[in-house]
Amino acid sequence: MGFKDLKAFNLALLAKQGWRILENPRSLVPFLQAKLGKQPSYVWRSILAMKEIIVMGSLWNVGKGQRVHICEDMWIPRPNSFSVISPCTPQAEEELVAKLIDVDKKIWDGAKVRSIFLRQEADVVLGIPISNRLPKDSFIWAWTSNGKFIVKWKSSSFDNSKMKAIWKMIWKLNCPNEFKHFMWRACKNILPTKNHLKGCEFVKTVWSITKIKLPWLPDPMRDFLDLVWVVMESHSNIDWVSFAKTAWSLWNNRNSKVHGGQCRDEFKQDHHNLMRVLLVVPQPWAPPPQGWYKVNSDGAMFKEVGGCGIGVVIRNDRGQMMGSMSKGWSCLWDLGLKQIILGSDSLTMVNSLREHNLIPNSIHKVVEGTIINLRCFDAWEVSHTRRSSNFAAHVLARHAKSVTKSLIWVEDTPPIIANQVPHDVICMNSI
Repeated sequence: MGFKDLKAFNLALLAKQGWRILENPRSLVPFLQAKLGKQPSYVWRSILAMKEIIVMGSLWNVGKGQRVHICEDMWIPRPNSFSVISPCTPQAEEELVAKLIDVDKKIWDGAKVRSIFLRQEADVVLGIPISNRLPKDSFIWAWTSNGKFIVKWKSSSFDNSKMKAIWKMIWKLNCPNEFKHFMWRACKNILPTKNHLKGCEFVKTVWSITKIKLPWLPDPMRDFLDLVWVVMESHSNIDWVSFAKTAWSLWNNRNSKVHGGQCRDEFKQDHHNLMRVLLVVPQPWAPPPQGWYKVNSDGAMFKEVGGCGIGVVIRNDRGQMMGSMSKGWSCLWDLGLKQIILGSDSLTMVNSLREHNLIPNSIHKVVEGTIINLRCFDAWEVSHTRRSSNFAAHVLARHAKSVTKSLIWVEDTPPIIANQVPHDVICMNSI
């Protein structure tokens, strides 16, 4: 089959089976507390041998904190250790993380956290998001973006028929040779900064503007060759010339930013046209269908004060204000709405709500709690929108920096977006 290390591959598959037992809530014996026994089978002995590997690579994702010990367990989202490095008092060694959470406010108890942890570690703990639903604690795999244990391997030779199809597609492109060589080098895995062709938010926004719909690949380290093949299989009529030009522009822009280089004159226009589409063409606010409500939301981080804010704007299909909030969004559940469309300019959040297996570790419990809250509606959808059509929510999110408590407006327009709301309605009617 062409595996480079068959033994390592078998060990990885055994660890995968152990992880499935760990994740299964109906397991008769918790996997981490399981013992070998007197007459274990060969399969059980092999799976249990992988327990140490699983323990070393996993950590607790804090929800309620009722299953996680402060000092004993690994739950600090800090690479390599994941354990508490602050000196633990005898009392703290027996305490659970739940003691550090203010259950009424659904936030960390800052005073307790800072009394136990060193300053830098306390900042890390306080940066862990807490869901207002306080879901159950869960184990996640620390070395993947979505917390799922995966087994990846590379065959020593890619399928010949696939390779022939890819090379044939590349060399038959009706475009300058520079683009063809770029595609060839990227597929050959010999292109500098190749992993930045579809990973960051800016890159995702650029791809979303084009008519090329890339498949969602949760692992940012996946090879460009794999991406090309998945696109070939899922999109038979794709414009490969536009694909190559867009990928080249992103790669060239990245190199220019990192290394201070300049785009060659013959390709500058393609890159400038792409940026013009991204930055100049505004997207007006789009109303929901009749009988539905549009809930625009946005978040903002304030590193200088160690805080964050959320802005929410709720409007009906005529653009009339139903409610809004700055610093939170608890009002959303109290207005008696039945059918909503949740709009956000965060592609990560939108994809997380659409596909549960794509939720990043850092916001897993927040998304989990949001999904629980959304179940109170008869119907709900989520849509990705650009900042220009989400500006009212963005302003309220930024305004949260200057307030200490959540501000709520019901069937009224906040003064700070008094001009933006009618502007959105005018743009909506002009479409």
